[in-house]
Amino acid sequence: MRSEILSQEKNFVTIRAEVGSEHFREKVEEAYTELGKKAQIKGFRKGHVPRRVLELHLGKDAVHSEALEKLVPDIIDELVKQYELDLIDRPKVEMEPIEADGPVTMTCIFENRPRVELPDLTELEVEKPVVAITGEMIDHAVERVREAHAERVPVSERPAAETDIVEIEYTLSSDNGSESGETPQTAAVDLTQSDARKEVRDALLGANPGDEVLVEMTREPGSDVGEDIVGFNIRVKQIFEKKLPEMGKDLYQKVFGDEVETEEAFREKVSERIQRQMEQEGRTISQRKAIDELVNRAELDLPETLIARAEANISRDIEEKIQKEYGKTVDEYLAEAGIKEEKHKSDIRESATERVRRSLVLEALADDQSVEVVNEDIDREIASMAASMGLEKERIQQYLLGDQDRLGDLIARIRTDKTIEKLMAAVTVREVDAKAEAEE
Repeated sequence: MRSEILSQEKNFVTIRAEVGSEHFREKVEEAYTELGKKAQIKGFRKGHVPRRVLELHLGKDAVHSEALEKLVPDIIDELVKQYELDLIDRPKVEMEPIEADGPVTMTCIFENRPRVELPDLTELEVEKPVVAITGEMIDHAVERVREAHAERVPVSERPAAETDIVEIEYTLSSDNGSESGETPQTAAVDLTQSDARKEVRDALLGANPGDEVLVEMTREPGSDVGEDIVGFNIRVKQIFEKKLPEMGKDLYQKVFGDEVETEEAFREKVSERIQRQMEQEGRTISQRKAIDELVNRAELDLPETLIARAEANISRDIEEKIQKEYGKTVDEYLAEAGIKEEKHKSDIRESATERVRRSLVLEALADDQSVEVVNEDIDREIASMAASMGLEKERIQQYLLGDQDRLGDLIARIRTDKTIEKLMAAVTVREVDAKAEAEE
């Protein structure tokens, strides 16, 4: 086979290939043999149709098409290996007319994975927040632990107070304030938490079980429809008073086990937990910043094919989530929520573009750093999964072996994690005091 590159534009490569007539004739003979086995022609036994009769019955074009179906994939595979292509889509193939005893000539347009120009990793600098644990932070964390182990005691003789948890049912309201007809959703609103929406909190304070209220809220900044008003019909189902556990051995051992018996040891354990959490959050923040720096400084042309594929995946995930959580179609949900279709599609497009860019850059870095996933990496990850899920390691292995897609996802995730480790080892990480952020 002879071949030559006709053109290269961005990530598209056009290659012309020519296969000698002898090789094509071999494929034609194979086609005659296979068609003869399958052909059912009156007067001839199956598999015993003379070639001349077969040719008259089917026509040369049909035989040549059968031969090309066998030949073209082999040619494409050879071109991919010869030119070391990394395809992201099926190539487009244009065949030139086949003349008697002449060669087979074809032009292939390959969409290749784009080249990524990576920045010098040693020039990247990111901040890592670090925190000195204070007594005030430990006091706050201790109270959070007590709240996490608090007993919920139902109350009925008084309205909801600032220290209560209120169980509610809610639905989106229609324009006239009536029920929208959707299935009510249940939620528990902790009135002591700062993340509770003020409009909901104010409406529930002083409410009694059975009360119904209409709450109107503006959408949070950055949401799909800006400052549009959203109404909720809320019915109070039950009010619970939080009864915090007393500081003592029962609480200490419930949280940390039998080795903790004193308040001093308990506070020390809480301090260690805060330190681990802050350290992990600091690493996560610095990793995210390093990835953002890497992706923003990398130079590449984003293939429309991959963006469109990512858009389809994101749209499908959104559709499944809305159907599962609300029992609605996407169009129904968007109409009720007041979200414009153009804005919805624009957001998906933006997410897809960011996802493709990040993926291509990290893959390029993995290739540049020769990151490989070995059996020990997979075994270690499976052992970690088994421990966290409380399952036998062998059961996880059998599950993954029976689902090659999930196994592929696991290997890809391990490779990404190892790539990020390489990135963090190369960039400059500058520690900064983050006491205020940590306390918040």
